[in-house]
Amino acid sequence: MFDSPKQVLELWVNGINSRKLHDVVDLYDENAIILPTFSNKCLSNSDAIRGYFEKLSSFKDLNVVVHDNTLLVQRLSPELYSISGNYFWRFMVEREVLGFEARFTFTINIKHTKPIIHHHSSQIPETL
Repeated sequence: MFDSPKQVLELWVNGINSRKLHDVVDLYDENAIILPTFSNKCLSNSDAIRGYFEKLSSFKDLNVVVHDNTLLVQRLSPELYSISGNYFWRFMVEREVLGFEARFTFTINIKHTKPIIHHHSSQIPETL
């Protein structure tokens, strides 16, 4: 269904940045699990995943940029991959533009029409 995990990541980023929530949510398997950047809850069903992205997209000037030089791809089987790296989120909260560096890992099955089966993301803490 997809050529590579990078293709899936690009579709995800484009969906976030163009606010095409349906396109983003459709990338997640029915049994996908997300440990999201901006929530303290584990999301494990389509309604929760959709609700998270609806809330996130309600912020003005929402944008995410992947730092390509941080990408690491692991092939776990012929069709299963892990792709990790860092991305930068930006959006407006109460008339102030905020930015958040975060790290992510997606587990992706490129043979599925809904390829994302796991997504973990967290803000990068200050270094000691």
